[in-house]
Amino acid sequence: MTYNELAAEELATATFCRAFTHTAPDSEIIDRALVAELRETAPLGSLSLNCRPAAQVLNVRRTMKRPELERAVVSLPATERMIFLLHDVESYDHARIARTLGIAGTESRQGLVQARLRMRELLAT
Repeated sequence: MTYNELAAEELATATFCRAFTHTAPDSEIIDRALVAELRETAPLGSLSLNCRPAAQVLNVRRTMKRPELERAVVSLPATERMIFLLHDVESYDHARIARTLGIAGTESRQGLVQARLRMRELLAT
């Protein structure tokens, strides 16, 4: 979420400190603690992308380098980035993403589609 190793380390520390105020946090409590920490620095919860389907198919089927992918992910708006990472990287289902972020399941699905469209645009250029 940060594209900065030091900031990510600080975020992880703050998240676990917040989560472990509970005696035995489960994965959903840790997720909520992460979202609470992220909300202090980024607006999470409202979708802001509105990409239209591409008029032409851009060829993005090439070997991607990790820095290119990281830059593309970081350039996504905070909510869409979180949805993309939770679904496509962490394999969360939309119901869990919706609970974690406090949005509707349909918003989670819409955010994922928009994030994927934007990623394709960014990686094609």
